[in-house]
Amino acid sequence: MNNFCKIITLKELRNLKDCTEIINELIKYEDDIGYKRECSKTQIKAWNLEIQFLVAQLSNSKLSDDVRIIFEYMLPNENTQRPDVILLFKEKVIVLEFKTGGNKVTLDYVAQFMDYQSILKTYHSVVNKKNMDVESYLVMCAYNACDIDLTELEYKLDENDKKRILGKDTFRTLVNKMEEVEPLSENEVYEWVNGQRVRGYKVWEVGQRLKEDLKDGTKNIYSKISSIPYQYLHTTQDKIFDLVKKDEKNIIFVSGVPGAGKTMIGLITLFGCHGEHMNARYYTGNGALQNVLSKTLSEKSEIQMLSSFRTNYENSNFCEERVLIFDEAQRFWKENYKIKCPDPELILKKVNYPENASIICLIGDGQRPGHGEGGIEAWVEALKKNPSWKVYVPGNYIETFKDVKVEKVDELFLDTSLRNHFIDLSNWVELVLAGDAVGANNELTRLKKEVNVKIKIVRSLSKLYEGYYKGESIVQKLKKKRDEMTKDSNDNYLYGVLCSSKNEPSRVENLSGGMIQNIVSDHRLANEWYNGDCCNLDTGNIKIGSEMFTQGLELDLPILFFGGDYYIENKNGKYQWAINVSTSIQRKYGKELSSIMQDTYRILLTRATEEMILVIPEDPSLDQTYDFFKAVGLEDYKMENK
Repeated sequence: MNNFCKIITLKELRNLKDCTEIINELIKYEDDIGYKRECSKTQIKAWNLEIQFLVAQLSNSKLSDDVRIIFEYMLPNENTQRPDVILLFKEKVIVLEFKTGGNKVTLDYVAQFMDYQSILKTYHSVVNKKNMDVESYLVMCAYNACDIDLTELEYKLDENDKKRILGKDTFRTLVNKMEEVEPLSENEVYEWVNGQRVRGYKVWEVGQRLKEDLKDGTKNIYSKISSIPYQYLHTTQDKIFDLVKKDEKNIIFVSGVPGAGKTMIGLITLFGCHGEHMNARYYTGNGALQNVLSKTLSEKSEIQMLSSFRTNYENSNFCEERVLIFDEAQRFWKENYKIKCPDPELILKKVNYPENASIICLIGDGQRPGHGEGGIEAWVEALKKNPSWKVYVPGNYIETFKDVKVEKVDELFLDTSLRNHFIDLSNWVELVLAGDAVGANNELTRLKKEVNVKIKIVRSLSKLYEGYYKGESIVQKLKKKRDEMTKDSNDNYLYGVLCSSKNEPSRVENLSGGMIQNIVSDHRLANEWYNGDCCNLDTGNIKIGSEMFTQGLELDLPILFFGGDYYIENKNGKYQWAINVSTSIQRKYGKELSSIMQDTYRILLTRATEEMILVIPEDPSLDQTYDFFKAVGLEDYKMENK
C-alpha cells in the first residue's frame, strides 16, 4: 500500500478539467488505510475547493511543469498524520494544510501545521540525509489575509510564524518563492516519499531542547516547541498554565493513555514556569529517571526524588515553590513509615504552601498500585481530610473522586499515545503477557506493515559475539552503527542488555555461561549507563540494567535476557506464564507477586525505540518460552559464518 494517495505533475494539474477522479482516489485511499470517516458532501466540497485553489494559483505561475504535487502523504510511522499537499524542490520541502471553512484560525490548526514541519525536519530520513529545509503553511483558501481571524493566537505564535498563515491573496508570495528553486526529479520524489523514520529523541534529549526553548517563558510557545509533536499536548498544556496562573491554591490531576507524554507535560510545565520566573520543582519516585534528567539537564535541585520531599517536609516546613509537579502520583506510598501517614496526606496537610500554589499530579492510567503504593484512592482520602484545595480532574476520574468536591476539566486527559513516534509495542506486549500467541502474532503482523518492527531471538548471550554476516557479529554490527551515527551526526545510538531483578543471580550466571555477573539496580549509576556504559558489551564486563533501572527511559535496541524468573509453560496446548523466584521475593510481594512479575516484564518489553533482541537461553526450562515466541511470530537471528 502506498504511503500517499496520489502524485501528479503540475502539467497534469494545469490540464485538469474535472476534480472527480482525484476526489474518488482520495475517498478510496482513506478506505484503504482504514481511516474511519464518512466522506460527507462537506468533505468532498472541501477537497474540491482545495484542488481548484491549486489550479487557480499554480496554473499561471512560472513553476516548471515537472513540479510534482503529493496528495495526502502519510508521515513516516504515523497512523493519521497526513498533510493535505506536499511539493518537493531541491533542498526544500513545502507542506500545505488547507482549511476551507470559517475564517477563524484555532490553536488546533496551528499545532497541526507546525507539527508537520517539525516531524519532517526531525524524523524524515531523506530530509535529514540531504539536509533539506522544511516549510509548512496553513492556507485559509476562502479568505483574503485581512479577513482571517488570528485573535486566538495572541501570545501563542510569533510574528514570523503568523506569516505562514496564508490567504488566497497572500499565497502568491509563496508561489514566488517556489519559482526560485528547482523541483526534484521523478526518481528523487519517489525516493523521498519512501523515506523512513529516523530515530526519535529520548526523554532526556527532549528535556534539553525544552529547557532551551522555554528559557524566556511561555509567550509564543507554539513557535518555540519543535522537538515533540505538540498538537497532541497543547490543549492540556494550555489548560495547565491557565490553572497555574489562577489566584488560588489548587491541585491539578493529569491522566492519559500509556505513552501519551505525561513526562513531557511535566517538563514543559517545569521549564515554562522557570521562564516565567515562578519557582517550580519536579518530583519523581523513579530514581533512574531522576538521575538521568537532573544530570543531563543540570537541574539537580529542580528535579528531585520524592524521598527528598519526605525528608525536607516531614517537619511541616514552608514550601517556597509556587508549582510542584509529581510524576506517577498514583504510585506514592500508602504509609510513610517515618511520619505514619500516606504520602498524599504529607503533601496536602503537613506542608505550608504559598496561597496561590499549584500541585500537578501526573497519573498513569491502567497501572495497578505496586507493593506498598496507595493508588489514586490515597489522594481521595487525603483530599477528604483537606478540603481547602481547589481540585481539577479529567472527566474519566469523576467517579473516582465522587466523595471530593472537584471541577471536571476534560482537557486534562491525554488521549493519544506518542509511542507511534517510534515502535509502539504496548498492545503486542499485553497479548504476550496474556499468553495469547495467536493475538500477539496478529498484532505483530500489523506492526510490521505499519512501522517495520524488528524483534529477533537468539538462544544464548554468546551468540551475540558470533559472526553472522560476512564474519561480523551482532555486537560488532551495533558498535559500528553507534560509531557511524556518533561521527556523522553526534547521534547517541544506545543498546544494552536488560534483565529482571527478580532473577536469582546464580541462575542468571549459569544461563549466561558466566557472562552476567551483576545486574545494575543502583539508580545513581543510571546517567553513566545511558551515557554509553550500556553499550560496553565486552565479555566479562557487561553492565546489565534491570527494570528498576529502565522504567521511563528507552534504548534504541534493548537486548532482553530471560533468566528463568518468568517463563512460559504449555499446558494442554495453552500457553501461560509461570514464576520461579526466591523465597525472600515471594515473602516480600506475597499475593501481589503475579502482578509484580507482569509489570516487571511489561517494563522490560517496552523499552525499545527501534529494535529488540530477546535472549532465551538454550535450556530445557526455557524451551517452551522459546516455542511461545516462535508461535508469536518472532524469528531467529540467522547465524552465517562467512
